[in-house]
Amino acid sequence: MLVNNVGAVRMRTGGFFGTRDDDFAWAMELNFFIALRASRAALTEMVTHGSGAIVNVASVNAFFQPDAATVDYGAATAALVNLASDRAGNVTGANYLIDGGLIKTT
Repeated sequence: MLVNNVGAVRMRTGGFFGTRDDDFAWAMELNFFIALRASRAALTEMVTHGSGAIVNVASVNAFFQPDAATVDYGAATAALVNLASDRAGNVTGANYLIDGGLIKTT
């Protein structure tokens, strides 16, 4: 199993027009390409072994605190254990919101 649990943002107060190309490139490298490369490497082994799981973790709190992965750690760990189990073998493309009520969902 691979868990891609990396991500961050830089504070941008100038909005879209105040964000430079290198800011976007930095964000894409950290938040997308690192996970892509790790997934590609893990998939080679998973195909060889005939099974595996990749879980991508993102945090809205990364904007406010760099160690946001610790937020709701217990609930997130329970979700990861479930997704790594054989019971979740048919789960694909699902989003699980574990935010302690930060985001309004209704």
